[in-house]
Amino acid sequence: MCVKTAWECTSQQLTGACLMLNGVLTYLYSGTLFQFVYVTVKIGKVYEFSTLYVLMSWVEGICVFLLLLDLCWICCRMGNLLLASIIVCFSLGVFLLFAGSYSVIRYTDVYVVVRSFYTDNLWNYEIVYHCCGIDGPANYGNVSQKDVVPASCYRNQVETPTNLYRRGCLFATEDSWFWFVFANCYWFAFVLFFVNLITHWKLRKCLRNY
Repeated sequence: MCVKTAWECTSQQLTGACLMLNGVLTYLYSGTLFQFVYVTVKIGKVYEFSTLYVLMSWVEGICVFLLLLDLCWICCRMGNLLLASIIVCFSLGVFLLFAGSYSVIRYTDVYVVVRSFYTDNLWNYEIVYHCCGIDGPANYGNVSQKDVVPASCYRNQVETPTNLYRRGCLFATEDSWFWFVFANCYWFAFVLFFVNLITHWKLRKCLRNY
């Protein structure tokens, strides 16, 4: 029987904690996986970040699958399997921590720019960061099939050739600390994975004492 001490929890409490942590991690990685797939589908593989995005998509997909599989191990109270699966997930999480942090620093706002462009909401971004389209003004003719470059692509919205922003918005906020601190979910996910690993280990130990 699992005996509860001042520093330990019952198997029911540990099971609930594992399920909750798995759910949060699955949500986080599913969200970023969607973003990577969205960007890759919308703009293809011609950009320098595409290889990293594809690699991270596969790793995150594997993580999500293992986390969902781990839910079965937890519910079935299969201690050895749940510990093995979470160790693999934790190892993949370490990779995602470094790769994800690099992607956030180097390619801060790719998803935001691409999604805003294809939903016709990039105008505010263009005004704030003095940029135009994904790569530049040509996107409005080649990508979105628009005949007129929007006024937001011009300085002070004065539509003259000399006021046109030539820089694309893809890397307009590069090296911004805001994006690194608030858009980097991988540090948060890594902490959760570490706590989850400890919780899984304690649950396995608790189950073995039954």
